[in-house]
Amino acid sequence: MRKARVLWILVLLAFVGCAHLAEKPWSERTPKEKAIWMDGIYNAQYDEYEIRAARPDLTEDEREALRTKKQIFTEVWPLLKVYSKYAESGIVAPLEIEVTILDLLNRLMYSTY
Repeated sequence: MRKARVLWILVLLAFVGCAHLAEKPWSERTPKEKAIWMDGIYNAQYDEYEIRAARPDLTEDEREALRTKKQIFTEVWPLLKVYSKYAESGIVAPLEIEVTILDLLNRLMYSTY
């Protein structure tokens, strides 16, 4: 029960934290604002992953879903770091990197478990 409450608080904080950035359309955000948003989504999803992975009563389907999420985390992490480096340097990252990151983050957010 407590873990569920913590999860909801984390999700709420992630949405509240991102709400400020949501005032601008994506196309008007700076690379740094986009990087902050992407990192926030990644961190919120990872926190949720850790909470779910700690459950002792996971079914095999839930374990498989968590394995899939772990693969996505592993794939998106270096891309987020590259994107952040571009943003910090003031150079616009290649569109392919941004699109790939957004696709992976969407897969994390909308996975079945």
